[in-house]
Order: sequence, then C-alpha cells, then structure tokens
Amino acid sequence: WLEEPSNESWLRGEARGRLTRSQRRSQQEVDRATAEVLAEKEELWQRLSEQFVIPAAEMSDQRGRIQNRVERMVASVEQRREREQRDDEVQQLNWKEGAAGIWKTLVHELTTSPRRRDEPVILREEVSSHVVLSDITSEHAALLQSLPGHFPGVTVRVAKTRVYPEKELASHVLGIRRRRDGERQSRGENGVELAYDRVLTGRSGVKEFEQDRHGEILGETVLAEPVDGEDVVLTLDAKLQKAAERLLERTLQSPQGDSALADRPPMGGAIAAIDVRTGEMLVLASGPSVSQDVLLAPSTEQWDRIQNDVRRPLFNRVTQGAVAPGSTFTLLSSIALLQNKTFGPNEDFFCQGYLSSPDQYRCSLFIKHGVGHGQLTLPDAIAQSCNVYFFEAGRRMGPTPLVLWAQRFGFGQPTGIDLPGEASGHLPNPFHLEEREQWHSGMTLQLAIGQGTLTTTPLQLLRFTAVLANGGTLITPRLVRSHSDANESEANAASLLEPEFAPKVAQMNEETLKVLREGMQLAVTHPQGTAQLAYENELPCAGKAGTAQTGGDRPDHAWFVGYTPIENPRVAFVVFFEQGGSGSEVAAPIARKFLIELAQAGYIPLD
Repeated sequence: WLEEPSNESWLRGEARGRLTRSQRRSQQEVDRATAEVLAEKEELWQRLSEQFVIPAAEMSDQRGRIQNRVERMVASVEQRREREQRDDEVQQLNWKEGAAGIWKTLVHELTTSPRRRDEPVILREEVSSHVVLSDITSEHAALLQSLPGHFPGVTVRVAKTRVYPEKELASHVLGIRRRRDGERQSRGENGVELAYDRVLTGRSGVKEFEQDRHGEILGETVLAEPVDGEDVVLTLDAKLQKAAERLLERTLQSPQGDSALADRPPMGGAIAAIDVRTGEMLVLASGPSVSQDVLLAPSTEQWDRIQNDVRRPLFNRVTQGAVAPGSTFTLLSSIALLQNKTFGPNEDFFCQGYLSSPDQYRCSLFIKHGVGHGQLTLPDAIAQSCNVYFFEAGRRMGPTPLVLWAQRFGFGQPTGIDLPGEASGHLPNPFHLEEREQWHSGMTLQLAIGQGTLTTTPLQLLRFTAVLANGGTLITPRLVRSHSDANESEANAASLLEPEFAPKVAQMNEETLKVLREGMQLAVTHPQGTAQLAYENELPCAGKAGTAQTGGDRPDHAWFVGYTPIENPRVAFVVFFEQGGSGSEVAAPIARKFLIELAQAGYIPLD
C-alpha cells in the first residue's frame, strides 16, 4: 500500500487473494482484480490526504522518503551478498599448498551451503509497517480503526514520544535526537539525550515473520515484547534556569563595561550553579543558545544561520569552554602558598605595583593609575586582586605546589558530570616531558595568576568553588536526579541517584579555608574589593572576580565565582563572559542580579 509503483509480487498476491480458484485461471479476472487493488490504493492516499488536511504532494514526498530509505538498505544488502559470492568464486584450489590446500578446498565445498543467486532479498523493512503520520488525534485514530475497509493497510499504534516540559530551556543540556541513514529509530546525538539514550529509548520488541516464497506474510510470532523508555528527571531548577538564560541573553545583546575594547557584545557566556552539599546542578546555562523547538526541526535557513554564527550557539560553554581563568585561579594559588607555608595568612607584603621592573609583571592598578596596592595580607590580596602578591608567591614556592594542588582539585581533568563531550582544560606541568624543556620561571608566575597556557572550564571553577564552600569535599556534578516509569508513583519510582563524593582534599586544613573565605567576603563587601559590584544589601555572598587576558586586540574574558549564604553555604555559582571585558565591571554585576534570583527562589534565607 505504500510502495510506488506497487511491488509486482505484492500486487499479484492482493489481486489473487480476492478471486476464487476458478477465477484465478482467467487472466481477465486477474486483470480486473489488479485494477481494483490499484484503484483502492489511489483512493486510500486521497482519503488520508483529505482527512488529515495534508497536501497530496506532501503525502507523496513522505512516502517517497520512506521508500528511498528502504531501497538503499536493500541495495546495500544485495551488494554485500554479491561481494561474498565473488569471494567464494575466486577461492580456487591452491596446488602449491599440496595436500593441505586440497583438503581445505574439499572442506569448504562440502560444508558451505550453495548460494542461490536468484533468491530474493527480503528485509524486515520491506514487510513491516512504517510511520507515515504521527501525533494524530484520538478522533482520527478511532476513525481509522472503525473503517478498515476505507483505509486498507493502515494500522494505528500507540507509542511513547519525547516530551520536554520546559522545551524553551536548557537546549545545551537536553541535546537532540536524529535518525541516521538506514535506521528506523532516532538516537541521542548530544546532551542528556546521548548520555541517557538507553534509559530514554527503552528496548525494541522482536517479531518473527513467516512468509512464502513470494514474500507474502503468512503469520507472525512475538519473540520479545518491547520495553518502554523511562522518564528522566533533571536536577535543574526551571525558574532559576530561565532567569539565568534571560540574564545571558540580555548581556549578550549589548557592549559591556568601559574598556576601549568593549565595543561589541561578548562572544558568549555561561552561568551555572550547584548545590555544594549534593553536587546537583541547579543551573547550567550557556549563551547564545537555540531553542529546543528549532533544534528538533530546523528549516534549511535556520540551520545555515546556526552553523554560520561565529558565536557558536551550539557550543556548551559551561562544560566545553576552556579558557584562561584569570585571577579567580589565585584562590588555588592561595591554598598552595598557605599549605606550602610560603606566606603566613597574616604576613604583610608591600605591593609597589610591579614585581621587579615597572614594565613587566605588574598589577592592573599600576597599569591604570601608576600606583601599587601598598601593604597587604593574603585576604587583602584576594579581595583587591593583587597580581604582584601572587607573582612573588609563585617565585618563592616554584611550580610544584601549584600543580599538585591544582591536580587535587580536579583541574586539567573532566569533573565527571553526566554530560558527554566535557572538556578537560589544560593544566601546564613542568614534569610532563613535552613541557619540561620549555618551562621557565615566567611560566610559573603566569600560572600563579591564572594565565599562560592554563585553561579551565566554568564547570571546573564551579566545582572548585563548591569545595571552598562545603569545607573541602570534592563533589561530582550531576544533572539527573532520577529516572523512572511515568506510571509509577514517586514513592515507588527508581531510587534517587546518590551523590558521588571524593575524599576530602588531602591535608587542606581549616585555617586555610578560613583565610580564603575571609578574602572572598572582603572582595564583595570591602570598598576596594574587585567584586564589590556583586554586593547586594542583605544578600550574603562571598566571591572573586577575575579578568583573563586573551592577547591581541580581543577583549578580556570576564569571570566571577562565588557562594551563598556565607554561613552554612548551600549554592556555589559561576558567571563567565567570553571576550566580555572586566570581571569586576561585567561579570560581578550579573552575579548580583543572579543572587537576587537565588534569594527569590528561596536558596538564601532572609532575616
């Protein structure tokens, strides 16, 4: 009923099936029955077109696509069979092998079944049903089932389909499904759709068909019942996710900051938040983005526009955007220098604006105003983002403590989030053979302030910030809270996925955490703190702004990492803008707006 022109064997079988034994002997009767079948086939497609208000040409195109796919599969099988037959034919007796060669040939000829060249290739796809119309109404389904004579060959089947309750949100997280050539079922290509493809898809059933030599189906046996896929419940807070995506969208539409280079909007951005106790991702927003509706069925024009967008809207900047972290990494350097006893927590250091020479290794304050920070302790250096302090720390302790502590906190390796394609970033290491010969003291100084060849993803910095908030425990970020059958009650559903915890970071003491937290609080609350634009009255927050140089004439990357509340922290978050400008001027104000959203969502207790 689908193929055009009709398969001769099928058409003959349909026509003869309507005739008595005596009528089958009359060619005139056979021709009449054949014409009758063809007329019914034509009427069938006309009725379907009218009933579902679909143009006949569109219906014909859909039939053609199905037929072309099946024909390609048949051609592929036939080509493979021909190759196998040719291989068999060229197997000749190798007289040079002597008796062994003769014996090998005899065994092959006596144990291999002869191939029938004219035996038809009949695939499952040629005799099974194909989806022509989907998502039909229950009224249409009832009509088709109640009038089988008007709709011969048409069957109605109930099937589960994918539903995204918040389809406008989190397209980078959800991912998409596509049907590849020669496959009946679509598969996840990225995101949760790929990571949990087996859970979401379930398992196909298996049927065995009995057919005659003409390919006509005589009967069928169910060998395995199909198993429905399960619902997957994400950890994301829909309201927070929507707020974060809205903040990104607005920020990416206009130039940011006062820098002379900030003459255009950022190339992209990311906002992410995590429950520091469980590792559940509350927000994972990357911008620019494309709505799920467009991704599921993009027009040619839409797809070309997406592919040609230099801002890479399909790129997940939270998990894949590995760039220099800038001075947010000085939090890690602070841990290394305290644990290494390079500096005492309250030891004074005088910043003159540069390390040794006023033309290199300078503070941003000196570059802008020609002065240094003056007398500082470590919390002050964190709050005021004094590069010279950390240049000196790097020079004193060398690269080893920096690299070892960075490894302990997971830099240079994936976090293990349940999303495919996560980037590792790059942690420069003087102990690696490829970097050992090139290493020099300047690379250590650059590493200490989060520059050089060091790259991290927003998710890696978020995980690190969560460690500072929860008291020193590495958590594995996760996006899926549970997966269960939609028909099961919540109490009887599959058990919640348990959070994964790594051991506490070895040898990091409470005093170290106390000093870092003090510095992060000062960064937000002190008048000289570089993250003071993240401050919002009555919303307690500790954080660190960072600005990472990109080189050339490109704007800097803007960063902010933080956690809230200060006492008994619950949420850590990161704000990032690719080529967005200053972390203090661009990322910190967005962090303040995100804090307000967190408070409205109930994550920050208000007195």
